[in-house]
Amino acid sequence: MDAGEPSHQNIGPTGQLKADLMGPPKLSPVDGHACDALVFSLAEGFVWASWPGANGSVRLGTHDHVREMMQDFLAQSDVGERLAKSNGRHPRGAA
Repeated sequence: MDAGEPSHQNIGPTGQLKADLMGPPKLSPVDGHACDALVFSLAEGFVWASWPGANGSVRLGTHDHVREMMQDFLAQSDVGERLAKSNGRHPRGAA
C-alpha cells in the first residue's frame, strides 16, 4: 500500500467493498439553493435524506425519532427567532 492511500484495516471486507463501490463522496455546491434540493423519503420505517445528483442517501433514523428531532429543531428555531427579534436582530442572519 502506498503511503498516500488510506488504511482500511478497521473497515472489514464488506465495509471495504461498500466503500469501493460508493466511490468518493459527491457534495452539493454551497450556495443559496443547495438546501432547497434536500429530499426526504420513508422506506421500511426509516427516514432517508438525499440530494439530487448524489450517489446515495443518508439514513436519519426511524420515522418517530426523526419526527421528534424535526419538531424539536423547529421549536428551537422559533425560540431563536423570537429572541433575535426581541434583541433587535433579524432572525437567521438575514439583512
